[in-house]
Amino acid sequence: MLKNDGGVAVPGAPGAPVASSVPLAPRWDAAAPRGVPATTCEVSGTDAGITLLFGHRRVSPAGGAADIALSHRIALTPFAAKRLAQTLAQGVEEYEQRFGAITPA
Repeated sequence: MLKNDGGVAVPGAPGAPVASSVPLAPRWDAAAPRGVPATTCEVSGTDAGITLLFGHRRVSPAGGAADIALSHRIALTPFAAKRLAQTLAQGVEEYEQRFGAITPA
C-alpha cells in the first residue's frame, strides 16, 4: 500500500481500501420480531423532529372520549420523517396498483 510522508494511505494507490459509492443494504435482525396491530396513528412535530404515536383503540364508554392503548412511540429527525413519507407514499401506490384503491372507512 502506498503511503505519503506522514504514513497515511494514499487513496487510489495499489492496495489502498476502495470506498464504495453504493450504500450497503442493512441486515435486519428478525430473530424476535414483535408484531402489534395499530388501528390509530397520531403525528406531532417540533423544530427538533417528528413524533409518531401508534396505538390500538379500545372499547370506550358510551359517549366517552376514545381510549387508545399506546403501543409504540417513534421519534424521527426531520430528514428521516421526510424519507419515511416518500417511502410510505410509494408503498401505498404500489399496494393500490396490486389490490385496488384504498377508501377511507
